[in-house]
Amino acid sequence: SMYVRSKKRSRPAPRRRLTRPFPGYHWNRRDPEGSYRYNEQLLRSGRLMLSPQQVKGHLARLQHMRDKQLARHKRLRNRADFLENSRPALAQTHARTYTVDNNISALHPKTIVEEFDMPMPSPVVPVVRANRAAFVG
Repeated sequence: SMYVRSKKRSRPAPRRRLTRPFPGYHWNRRDPEGSYRYNEQLLRSGRLMLSPQQVKGHLARLQHMRDKQLARHKRLRNRADFLENSRPALAQTHARTYTVDNNISALHPKTIVEEFDMPMPSPVVPVVRANRAAFVG
C-alpha cells in the first residue's frame, strides 16, 4: 500500500582488491621474527610519511601476527617432539579404592582414598610417520 517502502535495489559491491597495508610491506611466514624487524625498521624510518598513531597501529598488528605464527611453530615443534623424546608416563591408578572414617566433619563421614603408584615407564615404541608436507590426498 501507500506506506510500505519498497527496498532499493543494491548495486553489487566492487571486488575487494588485496592491497598491502603500506608500500614496501612484505612478510615471510617462514621467518616471522625477521619479517617483523624488517617492517618495523621501514615503519620507524619515517620514509612512509605516516603519523605516529598509524605506525603504532601497524606495529601492533604485525606483532600480533608474529606472535601467533611463533606460537604455531612452537606448537608444531612440541607436537613432533615425542617422536624422539619419550612421553612422560602417567601414574597408573589402581582399582583399589576404600573409604576412611573422617571424624572431622559429620557432613562427610567417609573419605574416599584411591591408591596409585608410579610404575617404571614402559619402553617407548618409535612411531614412524611420514612428514606432513609429504602427504598428498
